[in-house]
Amino acid sequence: MKDLIFFRKDRWIGEGSIDIEEESESFPMVMKVTMKDTEEKSDVIEFSVAIQLDQADDVIENYYTITLHRGKKFHVLIAGETWGHVEGSGFYKDDFIGWDVTSPDGLFHGYESIEMKKGGELVFFGEYAAKDEMRSVIKGNLTSYENIPS
Repeated sequence: MKDLIFFRKDRWIGEGSIDIEEESESFPMVMKVTMKDTEEKSDVIEFSVAIQLDQADDVIENYYTITLHRGKKFHVLIAGETWGHVEGSGFYKDDFIGWDVTSPDGLFHGYESIEMKKGGELVFFGEYAAKDEMRSVIKGNLTSYENIPS
């Protein structure tokens, strides 16, 4: 899995939107993904994702720990202020990685994926639902820091 383009770069930035179903509104956002250095032969991959709504001061940051299993499958643990600790499982293939997570009490469920489109563009997608019926969707494109012109 470490040979996927997403894991070969140290940092990514992204732009996109957060759609909150309850408010029928879309909010522009930026995201920053930072990979943590890990040993080449390690079965664990760690990274953080920071999201900031346009014109907002607050940053939402989540910390991801992926533990690889056999057969292109893995366990994922996400820790952050918004969701607390959620965990689940995922799978990957050459141009896609995705995972489902659920809170221990079952009140929160989320799905996230990163897919490489033709032309090399990375697209992030996340869909989240809470027991109180609040649903939100995040969509955006990711660009490696190395690919950003000065």
